[in-house]
Amino acid sequence: MSLFAALLLAVSPDAVGEIRHYVRSNSDGSEAEAVHVYRKDETTLEVVKMRARCTNAAYVIAKLNPETWEATHLSGGRLLPGAGREAFATLAEENGRIVMTFDKEGRTVREQVAIGSRPWHLYDFDLASLSVATEHLKDPQKSLAFSLALVWLDPARPDDMLHWLGAAQARYTGTKNGLISYAVEGPAFGEKGGGVMQIDAKRGHIVSARFGRPNHAEYKDFRLELTGMDRGAEAWRRLLTAHWEGCAAK
Repeated sequence: MSLFAALLLAVSPDAVGEIRHYVRSNSDGSEAEAVHVYRKDETTLEVVKMRARCTNAAYVIAKLNPETWEATHLSGGRLLPGAGREAFATLAEENGRIVMTFDKEGRTVREQVAIGSRPWHLYDFDLASLSVATEHLKDPQKSLAFSLALVWLDPARPDDMLHWLGAAQARYTGTKNGLISYAVEGPAFGEKGGGVMQIDAKRGHIVSARFGRPNHAEYKDFRLELTGMDRGAEAWRRLLTAHWEGCAAK
């Protein structure tokens, strides 16, 4: 076993209660959006995506499989004043398929796609579940195989949003300055290709990633950078409350 593998196994990856602050953007920094990830308990992630205060913010809650760290159920919603939440869509596994359910113009819409390989992660969940998986790597110098699905909100194709992207692989390329680096590639990233990803050598969570394929329609590519960390339910509530605090009613 390598030194870094032993280090990851020796340090508990218990991140329950931790809040990680990221910025997702294009590679040039444009279209920047804050992505806040809260590990509420061992198998529950809450993720809020914000731009300017007093504007719409997504609020997603996911339940994870503790063996694979796949998100077996995701509830999509929006953040409300007072740290409230309005749910409007779900993604869940059913008989080897990912099923998305949401209401549209007074009717319930279901889209589904077959799971081609495991473990899979939702790309537009901004690597939140993948980061939990990298925390639990037994040997970070081995290649990490995973697959990606994507909800792509394209106004030109409103009835075709859920997609299976395919397989990907993160190949170890070295360790420096407390960061373990990977080259990420595979058919999941299409013609635009993968890129690079770094995880924290002690804790295993994702610190940065740059890929050629975007995960939202308004982006041209993908960059994710860890900008800070907090801890605790009270800090999480303060973060959510502050987004709408003092805003004019709409």
